[in-house]
Amino acid sequence: MNTIPCEIIEDLLPSYKDNLLSESVNEAVTYHLEHCPKCAAKLDALEKFFIEEDFVFEFRQKRRHNALRLGYFRCFVSADQCEENV
Repeated sequence: MNTIPCEIIEDLLPSYKDNLLSESVNEAVTYHLEHCPKCAAKLDALEKFFIEEDFVFEFRQKRRHNALRLGYFRCFVSADQCEENV
């Protein structure tokens, strides 16, 4: 029997996803998700959101790294040009 209200399950989903719940609470949430399509769909949406967020974070990190490399390259090129003109 599913006695935990959906509102409580929804509040627990981020911790459930990150395996932060105690064993008994984790089992109760798992049981609820097996019997409640609405909450299971919310967990799926939450997981997709975090996958997209991870992708965006990695993309920004790579873009930042490449921008830093380009900036260093420009500094070296500028320094070489300055030395040639002296």
